[in-house]
Amino acid sequence: MTTIQYIKKNGWQVECEPELLCGAMSVTIGFINEKGRDDETQLDILPYDERDLAACFLSFAKKMGFLKIQLLIYILSRWLKAWKH
Repeated sequence: MTTIQYIKKNGWQVECEPELLCGAMSVTIGFINEKGRDDETQLDILPYDERDLAACFLSFAKKMGFLKIQLLIYILSRWLKAWKH
């Protein structure tokens, strides 16, 4: 399942509400890598931007050399007040 498919199925799983509209949010994604091990990463994305999340996660997977991964869950962990994309 891709990140976009996961969001379409489950919606955004927000763990904390923003105090004010911020320029970015930090998302924690749990997944099983191709070696069958549980892993996670944290990505800073534009608020509620499915395509940005998908692109960042794909870039991360390629950088790490993961060819096949299984998405488990993602959780919005914090809002960022200042951020440079």
